[in-house]
Amino acid sequence: NLNKQKIFSRYSAVFHFESVATGAPHLYDRTANNLFRYETLKEAQENEYASRKIWIEHPNYHFVSCKNGINGKINYIKEFIEKLLI
Repeated sequence: NLNKQKIFSRYSAVFHFESVATGAPHLYDRTANNLFRYETLKEAQENEYASRKIWIEHPNYHFVSCKNGINGKINYIKEFIEKLLI
């Protein structure tokens, strides 16, 4: 039987990459730019907020905004890992 703390203890860190559905909803398109999107904008936003609501309680939670695009997300993780290695 798992509770939230047992689940959290499995992960030393959580990186939450914000969905474009919440960070830049005008860019969310199910057909034109991503054929693998099957959720409506509203469904994607609800899933994003539900996931965020749970994981934000993790003691080492990192929210990675979509404001700087996918390259911004990649750079955030890259810089984080580089700091760990120094």
